[in-house]
Amino acid sequence: MQIYIFPLLVIGGTVGHALTIAVLIRPRMRHTSIYFYLLALSCSDTVVLWVSCFKAWVRMVTGFELLHVSGAACKSVTFLYLTSTYLSSWLIVCMTVDRFIAVWFPFKVASICSVRHARISTALLLSVALFSNFHVFWTFRIEKNRCTYDHESISMAQVFEYLKLAAYCFVPFVIVLVLNAGIIHKLKWGAAMLRRRKESNCVHDRIVCLLLTVSFAWFLLTLPVSLLGFVQFLHNSNIARSVVFILMYSNHSINFYLYCLTGKKFRHELKAVFRCRKVKRQRFSFHNGGPIETTKSMTKTDYVENIPLTLSRNARPRQDEMD
Repeated sequence: MQIYIFPLLVIGGTVGHALTIAVLIRPRMRHTSIYFYLLALSCSDTVVLWVSCFKAWVRMVTGFELLHVSGAACKSVTFLYLTSTYLSSWLIVCMTVDRFIAVWFPFKVASICSVRHARISTALLLSVALFSNFHVFWTFRIEKNRCTYDHESISMAQVFEYLKLAAYCFVPFVIVLVLNAGIIHKLKWGAAMLRRRKESNCVHDRIVCLLLTVSFAWFLLTLPVSLLGFVQFLHNSNIARSVVFILMYSNHSINFYLYCLTGKKFRHELKAVFRCRKVKRQRFSFHNGGPIETTKSMTKTDYVENIPLTLSRNARPRQDEMD
């Protein structure tokens, strides 16, 4: 299963993350904090796919294991893997906190839920993830052709496994679950101010739908691998272990498709990316003496996207920009 599925996850996930980045760096997406978190999430998920999933596939196909090349490779690759997985989990927490503040404290959105604060939060998360996994450089080594805890740190292994289970899965999910419950409660029963606006419920419901889809998919797909060291059946069964790792890597490769499924604005901007490339090809053909191709007249959306940023830098985003 892994030999055939892992390449699909790496290729599909990498293409999806590349398209996600292409969408999220567009001018209309840069001024929203939640889209900055999605951008960082795409980068961390890509690291997981290549540092772990692709490496595992190469080992199964060729027998070459990067972790076993040297002690430095063992420590470095393990450090990158743990840091990127923790960062992915806590970025989802940050997105949920961002939306919780937007729903419960709408008058503080401009000052709290800004792209600047999103960048600061992401930088702090990255620093904490790097610091919390730095122990790898003195607790891991190659033992009997395996990259594992050294004999002096074996007593700490179980402690680290519990910390990994808490930091990677349970604690983030509890926070996300509680905050999402608060968001839903506010929107459905206590959002009198939001209901005064004609489209506010629809827009926020779509945001909640996206967040719930991503967070529940993340929890369901990563819970089995978090329990791998504690559930004897998962640890001893080769088939169960294969399924567990397929589910975990699926979590790091399917977010683009979840965004397309639940994000109306994301789909619109994705189409705009391909429209821009089509127009550029047509202009290139014209300037190089090729046939002149007629195009449709510029739509209202295209006109807005071509307004110079200096003219709209201080403009407040429309309500539909939050979707």
